[in-house]
Amino acid sequence: MPFKFTGNTPMEYVPFDFDGYIDDSCKELFGHYSFYEKWRQYWIGIFHEHDESVKAYIKKFPNSNPIMERIKHYPSLQSNRYEMYQAEHITDFGIFTFHFDVEAMHALKGRLGVPIETVNGADLYMDPDTPYYKRKIEDKRLPYFVRIYGVKDPFVCADGNKRMKARIENGDRRFRGYVFYPEHIERIFFSRLDFYFYIFLREVDFMYGNMEEDSREEHVLSVTQVFLQANAGK
Repeated sequence: MPFKFTGNTPMEYVPFDFDGYIDDSCKELFGHYSFYEKWRQYWIGIFHEHDESVKAYIKKFPNSNPIMERIKHYPSLQSNRYEMYQAEHITDFGIFTFHFDVEAMHALKGRLGVPIETVNGADLYMDPDTPYYKRKIEDKRLPYFVRIYGVKDPFVCADGNKRMKARIENGDRRFRGYVFYPEHIERIFFSRLDFYFYIFLREVDFMYGNMEEDSREEHVLSVTQVFLQANAGK
């Protein structure tokens, strides 16, 4: 991820090789299609633009912290209580860290009609360093799960890891929670780059699914942003 931060540390730039990542994960799958280079350049352009924006922002505001910026606009929030969650996508080309704005998720779950569903524990990524507190078994608040793509586990627990840990230790293997799908995610990240990288991973997943179903070029292309934006309004 081109930046990382915590609740009490400023943004720090972290390089990520987007070009290498796309070539390594996509060229063998889609490189034989005539649209591949145009599609690749579309995403490389977005990632480079936002990567440069991150570097320029950190240079201009060297000790900036996204949580503190939010608190400036919402003084009722307290920095030591502002909830966020980070999930790392570890690759050979760097570590991309998703930054989930849990406070925004609190507000959006009702406004966007985020569904409550049951998720199998085997399909769920949780923070492996989550401590076990037995008393958390009594906390009945529903956790937040996010449907995610391009990684081993199709769901990530963005809020409620301690509650989940207690339930796992209690023998539970299936969990009810709010499930944030792609139609809910635009405002749950701290940065647009997180959002675009999420959309990229989802798109690649859909392209692969379409290719497995019907490998014709137009069928694979039909789920891409390149195609959808070119045909918007038609």
